[in-house]
Amino acid sequence: MQMPQKFQNAVRSVLKTQAKEGKGKVIKRKVRLAVTGKIRDLGGPTKLGIGRAMLEMALQHLIEMEMTRQMKTPLTEQQREYMMPAGTPPEILASLPKIAQFICLSDGTDPPWVMSLVASSEEWFLNNELKDKKARQTQAAANLPLDIGRFLAMFGYASLAEAFEKGLKERGGK
Repeated sequence: MQMPQKFQNAVRSVLKTQAKEGKGKVIKRKVRLAVTGKIRDLGGPTKLGIGRAMLEMALQHLIEMEMTRQMKTPLTEQQREYMMPAGTPPEILASLPKIAQFICLSDGTDPPWVMSLVASSEEWFLNNELKDKKARQTQAAANLPLDIGRFLAMFGYASLAEAFEKGLKERGGK
């Protein structure tokens, strides 16, 4: 969903100001608090084009966040210690505190989740495949800053802005 232009402008303005004050660095919490203050000073969300429907969607987002938090909460100590059979491998016992209340079975916009205590071996394998996929995606994303850093160091640029400036000059720009 596209945010109203006035809202985008308020966020952009605060981001620019904070980035300038921080010499290019910002703290998201500080930006969020400053934007919230700016919205309040301007007369509230409705003055920036945020109506009832968007507020309803924001509420749904908050519900989703809390639901996910609860689903990812580790099993309770009572659940973990509830009659694990003799012979349970020590590495399984050691990993029990890390097991969430629910596990996700697939990727997508509305994936199924199953309670950890009733998940079958097939469902645990599906969860493993999903986590492997996410780990590969995370590693690929983690490589991007490394590649950019190497590029800057290899060519002696202080920043991407400096590289962009050089590229622009080479193409006849300012």
